[in-house]
Amino acid sequence: MSRSLESTFKVTIAPKKINLIVADLIRELCTEKRITSDSLARQIGISIKVMERMDNGLVDFRIDTLSSICDVLEMPLDLFLQHVHVRYKIKSSYNFILSAVKD
Repeated sequence: MSRSLESTFKVTIAPKKINLIVADLIRELCTEKRITSDSLARQIGISIKVMERMDNGLVDFRIDTLSSICDVLEMPLDLFLQHVHVRYKIKSSYNFILSAVKD
């Protein structure tokens, strides 16, 4: 892609979208490990209400909370964040393509 095209089409994802990407990944890993949201919330020491808000992308994930979640899901935090990064890039690319097609 040419540099001028990149500068013409800037695509950003709002923080809520990032929260949703993180929540989706957590949900998938919980399903894989057969862990319910309620059980995860109890194991990491947060209320079910806060967990529901996280699931809906309404609150930011703190790094210590993510670390606790990763411990329960038996996934290293750095690997989890790499998965989030890849999904973010895919989502950004998809939005870039859609915006280019619409214009």
